[in-house]
Amino acid sequence: MQRLYKGTLATLAVLGMASSAIAQEEGTRMEPIVFTSTTEDATTRTIPGYDPRFDQVMGSGSLMVNSDDEVTGYYFTVMGLEASQTVPYHFHGAMNGGMPTSCEGDKALFKGEGAGGVLTDLAAAAPLESSESGFARVGSPEAPVMLDTPVPLADIGYINLHSTQGDPVGPGLVCANVRINPGGFER
Repeated sequence: MQRLYKGTLATLAVLGMASSAIAQEEGTRMEPIVFTSTTEDATTRTIPGYDPRFDQVMGSGSLMVNSDDEVTGYYFTVMGLEASQTVPYHFHGAMNGGMPTSCEGDKALFKGEGAGGVLTDLAAAAPLESSESGFARVGSPEAPVMLDTPVPLADIGYINLHSTQGDPVGPGLVCANVRINPGGFER
């Protein structure tokens, strides 16, 4: 797992460089996101030097943020999803009744953080299809998914990818904190 994590960090660095070039061209900046497992057996092991929230890395990507601090687009890759499914995914709100939200708060893993309500249905902008091996990609550094309506970065707590089992959707399986950057600090 540590090897996977280090490989993902290296991928983030390369994608960050590509994203930087796009962002400079379009007057936006790219904010990295890291997807982690949020299944019921999720743990909070510690990798020295990193926030324990990011110890089960499942994917990575970036959010495009304009000069008004609004998310205008995104891209990411993720693995470990249910095989051959159309996966629902959403931005969830950053606050819930005055309590900050996070992936871990959604699963009641961290005290002082909670679940956020659905803010934006991202699958409406770009369906996320998993392969037979559970791998999925939406957008790319060269061609990010563009949102019809920008979403204020400060309003987003996390991105949750949901199970297709359930009505209307099942619980979150993979999640990326947005309010908290990949280093574990508030954006």
